[in-house]
Amino acid sequence: MDPPAALKDAAEACQNRHTWPVLAGNEGDRHTMLSSPIILYDYPRIAPESLGDFFDGSEIDQMLLLNVMTLTDDEKAEMRASDPRARAILERSESLTPQEFMRLNGAMRDIQVLRPEFSERQPEFPALYTEPDIPPQFAALEQPVPDHVTIGGVAVQPGSRVRLRPRPGRDVWDVALAGKVAFVESIEQDYEERIHLAVTLEDDPGRDLGRERFMGHRFFFAPDEIEPLSADGDDRQDDRR
Repeated sequence: MDPPAALKDAAEACQNRHTWPVLAGNEGDRHTMLSSPIILYDYPRIAPESLGDFFDGSEIDQMLLLNVMTLTDDEKAEMRASDPRARAILERSESLTPQEFMRLNGAMRDIQVLRPEFSERQPEFPALYTEPDIPPQFAALEQPVPDHVTIGGVAVQPGSRVRLRPRPGRDVWDVALAGKVAFVESIEQDYEERIHLAVTLEDDPGRDLGRERFMGHRFFFAPDEIEPLSADGDDRQDDRR
């Protein structure tokens, strides 16, 4: 991926077909090459967030855990009886705590400060600084989000019952969810300071998974795509758009 100048032409003449070759072993060792099914840097290591082996160590733990968790009881019984390693994966998946699962979302490592002129502390975010050279822009990303948003004169907050009204031109998921009744689970803010409402569907039998932040049960909509509903059960749908 980053060959020395003397080998640059030879490296560019190579083709990676179906796998990605990287150097493996101890840092600096040039005797072992790993042919990986995914793109990796040289001398890869298992992430410390990983809770155990998933056979080849280069898969996405969180996605595989989700697949294991959705198995039926019969499928789990077959998995438990098929192979000791498969049984260990099943037992580890079933004993996973929500906190351990959320750690698998990803981690930011080796932050490099490229503009030291921004290293001055901001007093309004003192608790967010552990290193003196962290730019205040990183602290600004952690500002608290509002506890509610006002939509059509109604305060919408976690727990509010709403109807989903996605804007035209959204993706197929949004089209499928148009008109659905949902509950607001949280108010989120992205890095561009845009507000999004995380919702779970009222008729989703796996709504509890959405509250635990599982994919496929938790969806995000902008405030202008939300219609507040009263809490008295009046959710009659009209034809307004």
